[in-house]
Amino acid sequence: MDKHKQKQKPFVSPEHFWAHLSEITALSLKQSSVPDLYQLLANQMHDLLFSDTCYITLWDDQNQETIPIAASGDEGKQYAQSGGKPGELTMTYSCIRAGKPLVAEDVFNTPYLNPKIAEKYPTRSLLALPLIVDNEKLGAVLVGFNKSHKFTKKEIEYGNLAANQIALVVHKARLMEQLVNKQNELVKTNHEKDKLLSIIGHDLKSPFTALLALTRVIRDKTSVLTYDEMRDHASSIENSARGIYSLLENLLEWSHVQGGTMKFDPECIFLDKIVRQCIEMHQASALHKNIAIKTEIPPRMIIVTDQRMFYSLLGNLISNSLKFTSPGGQINISAQMLADRTILISVADTGRGMQKKQVDTLFGLEKSPETSTGTEGELGSGIGLRLCKEFIDKHKGKIWAESQPGKGSTFFISFPYPDVDCASANTGHFG
Repeated sequence: MDKHKQKQKPFVSPEHFWAHLSEITALSLKQSSVPDLYQLLANQMHDLLFSDTCYITLWDDQNQETIPIAASGDEGKQYAQSGGKPGELTMTYSCIRAGKPLVAEDVFNTPYLNPKIAEKYPTRSLLALPLIVDNEKLGAVLVGFNKSHKFTKKEIEYGNLAANQIALVVHKARLMEQLVNKQNELVKTNHEKDKLLSIIGHDLKSPFTALLALTRVIRDKTSVLTYDEMRDHASSIENSARGIYSLLENLLEWSHVQGGTMKFDPECIFLDKIVRQCIEMHQASALHKNIAIKTEIPPRMIIVTDQRMFYSLLGNLISNSLKFTSPGGQINISAQMLADRTILISVADTGRGMQKKQVDTLFGLEKSPETSTGTEGELGSGIGLRLCKEFIDKHKGKIWAESQPGKGSTFFISFPYPDVDCASANTGHFG
């Protein structure tokens, strides 16, 4: 008889229950770390019902997926790092769907749980308590015992009351996370806005200043300027106008991207044809600086991309290479299919190259890029390369650069090649 009493599970008294419920409420007020908060809540429920373990899960309603986040006991870390599969039958899914506590006295013989999941853990009996606030399905608290256990009405009642309180705490924590994320997005948006205003105020002002100065010279000294001088001034005016147009075009596209108004419509296109079209648009600048643009692209190679974005992306890379390559130099555009079916495109020039610290700031707004003038005084804002990064991200691809001072620069872009039917690929005509 004494031996039986020693093995008997402790009784959950009202005093014990209210003490733990108060602690659960207090946790929401004093714990700032969300992961630590979930772990402490699991520990509280574990102690409340004298269970062997307690799991806390979140529910992804969109993907119909259980997400483990915390567990008490030795397997806590293992459980929090294990992921479920969308559509998998779990105790969380079952109690969320039922909207009430569910009991599985034998996890291998219950309609609420896939037995293959039960095999991963030592738990043999489970009480699933839904976490629901205002019809929002947040997740569940799962109270487990490693040996067969018959849950009493009092355990289920106390567990459900505590789970309701935990649901409020989890709901508050998720709201706080959303507020923090919104705040971070606002800070990023303000930073991008300030950068754009800086570009408009400085980089757009400079070429206009040069343009106005040149037009005043022509107006005031037309009678004394030689033909060659007039031609040089006209060429400078054209370069300034091209720079202004390119910057305005990039700023317009950037505003569309940031405002979410630019559509992303990928399709199958022939890479060699759209590359030729991009080169044709920059041929005048290349001829002016006597720069040869060569290509090495397999015929009829197909990529899956949004034509307008790709046209802008490659155009910015070609324009950048032209700007920093001296007269008589060369630009090589090549493409290849890698073993993992990724298409790698490179734009290499024989320009003056860059220091590593400059390469590191090319594609982000976190730091201002170290922009410099081109070989013939061309101005740059860096907005074009940031736009390239935005477009590559849309394609779930990558962009990076390799460069050494005096040895030119090579820009790489890679595209994953999705499993799509490109039998009737577009000719690649941009329009």
